[in-house]
Order: sequence, then C-alpha cells, then structure tokens
Amino acid sequence: MSNCQLPGCRCLGNRPQVGARVSIDDGFPRRVLLALGVASAAGLLVWYYYQWYAPGLWSDFDQVWLGSRALLAGEDPYAEVATHFPWPLYYPLPTLLVGVPFAAWSLPSARIVFAIVTAGLASWAILRYFRHAWPLLLSAPFAYAVARGQWSPALVAAVMIPWLGGLAVVKPSIGLATFAARPARQAMVGGALLVLLSFLVRPTWAREWLHAIQVSPHLVQPVLAPGGLILLAALGRWREPGGRLLAVLACVPQTPSIYELFPMALATKTLRQALIMGLSWNVLYLVTHAAHAPPPLTMLELTERPNLVYWPVYLVLGYVPALLAVLSPSPLACRPHDFAMWPMWRQRVYRIGWSAVLSLVCLVPLLWAFLIWRGAGSHGRRGRDSGSILRCEINPAAVQASPEHLGLEPDQRARWWGDVDRLRRRCASGEAPIAPSGTGPLCIALPGRR
Repeated sequence: MSNCQLPGCRCLGNRPQVGARVSIDDGFPRRVLLALGVASAAGLLVWYYYQWYAPGLWSDFDQVWLGSRALLAGEDPYAEVATHFPWPLYYPLPTLLVGVPFAAWSLPSARIVFAIVTAGLASWAILRYFRHAWPLLLSAPFAYAVARGQWSPALVAAVMIPWLGGLAVVKPSIGLATFAARPARQAMVGGALLVLLSFLVRPTWAREWLHAIQVSPHLVQPVLAPGGLILLAALGRWREPGGRLLAVLACVPQTPSIYELFPMALATKTLRQALIMGLSWNVLYLVTHAAHAPPPLTMLELTERPNLVYWPVYLVLGYVPALLAVLSPSPLACRPHDFAMWPMWRQRVYRIGWSAVLSLVCLVPLLWAFLIWRGAGSHGRRGRDSGSILRCEINPAAVQASPEHLGLEPDQRARWWGDVDRLRRRCASGEAPIAPSGTGPLCIALPGRR
C-alpha cells in the first residue's frame, strides 16, 4: 500500500493525516520515562552550557526572565530589559505573562527549569502523536533551541497538545507557522485570552512592542533570500499541515539560526524522512560551527549576512530537506483522484507546471552546493598560494546595530562589547576579535595578504 498522505490523492493510504492527533494508548509508561529522560538531559545541557562552555553568554530566555520580573515589580519591562541588553525586548507581553512562573527562580535556575519544561513537553508530544519524528529529538536544532532558551520546542508541542495552542502568541512569527499547520479552536481561544490579559495588565504594551521590533536588523525572510523562492513550492501541498507550516515559515521574519528549524519536524511523514532531515541538520550545525568562532552566531554577525557563507548552507541543508519531505511523493506520480476527468489542457498545465517547479527545487540547491564547493576550494588555493591570512576590518553594519545606536550607557556598552579600541588593535594585528562576554566581535574577517 502506498504511504502517500496527500488529501484527494488517488493513492491515498489508510495512514492518518500529518498533524492529526492519533489515539495511541500503548506504551504510556515508556513514553513518560523517555520524556523525563529528555527533559533531564535538557536540564543538564543548559547547566553545562552556561556553567562551563559559555559562562558569560546570554540566553534568549534571559529577556523573558528580566521582563517578567519587571512586570511583577510594576515597572516597564521594555525599558527595563533595554538597560541590561544591547537590543530591545523583542517579545510581546503575552510571552512575559507565560514567563512569570519562572521569575521566582534565580536566572541560572530559571534557565534550567525552562529547558526541562519545554523539552519535556516537546518530547512527550512527539513520542505520543508523532512517533516517527523521534530522531529529531537528537538533532542539533532541538538541542540548540533548548540550550539557547528558545520557544521552538514549546511551539512544536502546542501543535499536538490542544490546551497549549495559545502559546503560539509568545513568538508570533514562528507561532503563526505552527498555528497554520494545525489551526485549532483551543489555540485561538487560548491566544486571545493571553492577548486580552496582556492589555488588562499593561494597555500600552502593543505600542511599546511595535516600537521595539523596529530595531531588528538580524531578521530575514527566507523567501526573499537568494534561492528562497523555491520554498513557496510547499503551497502545492497547502492541504497538508506540513505544506502550510513550511510555506508560512518561509515568509515570516526570523533569525537565520539553526534553532528556528525545529518546527519543521512537523513536516516529516515517515521515519526515513526524519532520519534524513536530522542528519542534514546535524551536518549544517557542524558546518556553521566549524566556520565560526566557538561562541554562537551573534546579532552583529547576522547583520553581515551578505559577507557570511551562511544562508546558502542554511537553505540547502536546513530548508530543502523539509521541502522535499513536504513534496514527497512527487506530485507527478501522485495526482488528484479525479485527474483522469480533467480536460486535457488542464492535465497538461498540471504536468508542465509541476515539472518546472520540481526542476527548480532540484536545480537551486545543486547550484548553491556547487558555488559553495567552488568558493571553498578557491579560497583554500588562494590561502596556500599567496600565504594569505585572515585580517579584520571594523564592521560598518555593527555601528547601526551597536549599543551606541540603541542608546545604552557607556558602562553597559563596555560590559557587552568590550573595549572597542582594544578590538581595533587586535584587528590591525590580524587576530580574530572575540568579546570577553562571548557576545561576538565588532569586526568581520576578510581574506588578506601577509
């Protein structure tokens, strides 16, 4: 029997639709134990990450923790967070309301508890309703999302657990994509209640939030990036939750970081697709990790994305596997059930249209892979032939996204970015500048000669 799950397809099998809740009562104790194991591992990972690996590094959850504490103290969370971070509070007030239960702990403890809760919910939901996607719990996007205090695991759980559906409003960009995958009444009611409660707590929060997100040079829309237009091919499967998820995710602004990939776990249909996607994502993490300094990609690096060979690799290894999963089986082989009754001209348009789309879907990644390979090879040859070294220049885009532009005090600028003069001297000497706090450099690396 065919494994095709495309609604209206003539080779539709008896398997449940992707994203639909499946009633499976067997193995409950095992699922609970596995979820508890994943949650415990997530807590240990966060403890190690900030205690030993990057003790001076911030977490994305830190903004939520600071904002929730400011809210409980009756202060303006958007003004309070800006005094501790070199960029504004990007989260809406409903996020801070959800973060209030974590505000009772100290910041290190709150990070660990948040990781345990979100990782536990995501792992239980996947093992309960989406069992074939279990390999993605071992993928780099899941681990990195947990380590960096991201909401992606919780949003994935909210797709499959109806009473968590309201969490889509805590990160509206990614939440819109997960809601599109499975629009549920519970999600609409829960999100509306959170938004209404936010206005009751602070009526002016929407204006303050919209003002804060105006300073967001690090965000990109994948569909507008070079080659990203092929992701709209997912609209051909708009009846599938995975197709809607990927199409919306390609259009919303987001940080081009690996943790934003985890929601695309919901686009997989089989264990084989999950294994391929997990392997591709792990290779993507290794490539980006090898191409950058040990600290994670920072806002300043992301503002220089034209100078980073990052988006092409991100597209080929991150998005394309999800797109292929959405388009599998091929629309040319798995046609609508009434295809034979269509007029000949309509059948011809269908075949020609999908042939062109699938050709582009295959051609663009292959072209990017070839250009990346040629670029890496030519750079290596230049380095061996001319004895080039990496030199650094002051990043011009960093001035616009710097603490000076955001109006922070001098002591706060020094605490976050380090001594700029010292960084300039290190640039002139050819050293790779890394800020002591681990937040990243004010420089970009360019090929130079000795």
